[in-house]
Amino acid sequence: MLIVVNWTKEVPVLAFKLGGAVVTTALLIGGAMFTEGGTVILPFILITYFTYKKVLLRDACYLLFSLLLLFTSFQWMGDWSNTLLMLGMNSDFAFISVIPFLHLYNGEKGKSTAFSKYAFYLFYPLHLWVIAIVSKLMIMNG
Repeated sequence: MLIVVNWTKEVPVLAFKLGGAVVTTALLIGGAMFTEGGTVILPFILITYFTYKKVLLRDACYLLFSLLLLFTSFQWMGDWSNTLLMLGMNSDFAFISVIPFLHLYNGEKGKSTAFSKYAFYLFYPLHLWVIAIVSKLMIMNG
């Protein structure tokens, strides 16, 4: 998708620019339907790409996109307990929590030790297991 966006920005002919915009839109929609996390990840990538070095605009776009996801996934379940449980299961809008971590990044490469390299390979599945276990415990305990 970004290859098409870059090509569209560089091509001088307006018809090709419009074609590139159509192809990018098709890739965005198709990717959202056929890739895991595509409804969040692909727009996130585009926002990040187009707001490079524009931190306030990036954060505002993330916030607006997060609110859009919240409003499209919100469904009243009869009471707040069940509604919050539903939002916990359909929490795409929570990607907004990434903003503080983005502001912590200082632009420098981190440590390159064996521990730092393999810690991420362990962290990813472990944190998903912890989330799944907590979710199961919450459901079992009502």
